[in-house]
Amino acid sequence: GDVAFIAAGPGSLQGADATLALTDLLERNCIDDGYAILTFRVDEQQAYRYITEWGSYGEGKGQFNSPRGVAVDHEDNIYIAECYGSRIQKFDSNGNYILEWGGEGEGDGEFFLIEDLAVDRDGYVYVVDSGNGRIQKFDSSGTFLMKWGSPGVGIGQFSAPQGITIDDKGYIYVTDYGPHVGQQRIQKFHSSGTFISELDLGTGGVNGIEVDKDGYIYVPRWASNVIEKYHSNGTLVAHWGGGGTAEGQFSQPQDVVVDSDGYIYVADTQNNRTGKKGVRA
Repeated sequence: GDVAFIAAGPGSLQGADATLALTDLLERNCIDDGYAILTFRVDEQQAYRYITEWGSYGEGKGQFNSPRGVAVDHEDNIYIAECYGSRIQKFDSNGNYILEWGGEGEGDGEFFLIEDLAVDRDGYVYVVDSGNGRIQKFDSSGTFLMKWGSPGVGIGQFSAPQGITIDDKGYIYVTDYGPHVGQQRIQKFHSSGTFISELDLGTGGVNGIEVDKDGYIYVPRWASNVIEKYHSNGTLVAHWGGGGTAEGQFSQPQDVVVDSDGYIYVADTQNNRTGKKGVRA
């Protein structure tokens, strides 16, 4: 069946039709006790079956220093973004190391506090270089192609960009802070980095983001413990959740993904679990 790549806890959630991957993370602000990548498969009964894992703390190949985002390309290669490690590592679906790129700094291909990454249908990799207030674009081999954004709260600028996702048309969505105190927003861009539109989310704490195949936008509110669903025109369509440990409740949800069947997966961070909504909201 169709499955999804998920970074449990603070990491990125990226939809895919392949093995389910979970980044073993515990806290949001680059303070992580887990450094392993765990892979699972969803069977026909929608049960999760453990497959394998790899990784440990460190700076070597296949090691991680605060992994924050995970994404998968159309060939099922896995990309891991390290917040403190300031690099991207690429693996095959079995966890075999392929290559890496990055390094701490402000230059092209360098990073400072990576928050997330995404891969489009053509294999291009987009990295949220949060500390430098920009998005960087690379090919699948890690070759730098372009960048856009600068520190700030204006149109096309980034104050503290957090999450990134790409819709079926190739448009890019980035969560960020706006010009008003506590305001959060989603900025939408063309793959060339050209600004398209902005959605004001008000206040309430947002990190991750997902867009389903019908163009609906999902954001987890970690401060109010709810998931919100928006129409592409910015209209709030639905919301659910609430703080707690019961089924359907959340404690600081950080990210969300929707698979091709419309199932919704939520990284319920402080409850240390991944929740699944069985029907489309």
